[in-house]
Amino acid sequence: VYNGYSSAYNYSGDGYIQGVEVSLQKDFTFLPAPFDGFGIYANAAFIDSEVEIDVGDLGDPILRTVPFFNQADEIYNFQLYYERGGLSARVAWSYQGDSTSSSFSDNPDMDNYRSPRESVDARVSYAFENGLQLWLTGSNLNDHRALNYRNGDEFFVSSYEVFGREFRLGI
Repeated sequence: VYNGYSSAYNYSGDGYIQGVEVSLQKDFTFLPAPFDGFGIYANAAFIDSEVEIDVGDLGDPILRTVPFFNQADEIYNFQLYYERGGLSARVAWSYQGDSTSSSFSDNPDMDNYRSPRESVDARVSYAFENGLQLWLTGSNLNDHRALNYRNGDEFFVSSYEVFGREFRLGI
């Protein structure tokens, strides 16, 4: 701050995100009752990203190329579901590959990474004819723990987080 004025110096150069995503959804209506209520949903995304960041001091920019922060190169989702009458049930699995969470210096050994994340979630609900609905959800059923690390090596742990499973019941 100088004479009531302040300025910020942030710099990022050119960057891009590109990739491909494929999805499939199939209802198994060809199966005999009551199995005709089953279905699957799956998708996969393959992503490439890059951005130039300034890792220098307040002088001339020193550019370094890194992947976009928190952007995994691979993302997968799969759901098995059942819907028939008032009953609805889903079990879902999701996966996000590792990603760079921050890069603040010209030394890549100081970069922070987020390890791959996997999650299994489920939901069961029943809608009664009078409009009342009962539901139960479970999140993070596999009890995934988040690992953040440095130097591109999970040996150098910078943080380890435990979230636990979560269940909710509602009417």
